Amino acid sequence: MLQLENNGDPFYDYENSTELTFWNSFYYVLISMTTIGYGDISPVTLLGRAFTVIYVVAALVCVLLLMLIFSLFLCHYFSVLVLLSWLTMDDDDDGDDDKDYKFLKIFIHRER
Repeated sequence: MLQLENNGDPFYDYENSTELTFWNSFYYVLISMTTIGYGDISPVTLLGRAFTVIYVVAALVCVLLLMLIFSLFLCHYFSVLVLLSWLTMDDDDDGDDDKDYKFLKIFIHRER
């Protein structure tokens, strides 16, 4: 992004170049990737705008994949916790050995 904007637009004889610093470019890319988009810095060249469109779509896909992986991890983690809590329930020696009932009693409360 930094190079595209500082060099100017090759389709217009490199006339409309802007002077972006590294930190301004980093800030713009980070804000665009998180889809916040304040609008205080925006590309003016055609190549900079095309790069931004491709970059934002690719960044959205990457962020969504990371969210998917994290949610799958959480689902697996909590399902293992539930299974372990069900398997390690101790009997209260009242003659009721119905583990399914004890398992459901954990999740179904009378208050709900």
